[in-house]
Amino acid sequence: MVDPMAPDRLLPGEDAPNPSSQDAAHWTLVYRELIATKRSLIRSLGGMLEGLQKDARAELERDDMKMLKEELARFERRFGYWEARLRPATA
Repeated sequence: MVDPMAPDRLLPGEDAPNPSSQDAAHWTLVYRELIATKRSLIRSLGGMLEGLQKDARAELERDDMKMLKEELARFERRFGYWEARLRPATA
């Protein structure tokens, strides 16, 4: 079973042996959407934390916020990977 929090985990279908420019365009768009969504979730959770009791806030910051930020970092790395493959294909 694949660890969903593995920093190098790929999305299903992302591991094509010889990705085309269409693959690069597709995955660039997918990761752009995922990045925007994670950033929105981080902002929303951050706003929710302000009114919580100290212990509840600490729990959410320690686990949920950390997980969201780690996933965001993974998505940004994968976006960079695909964006670099898209540039030469469209240049």
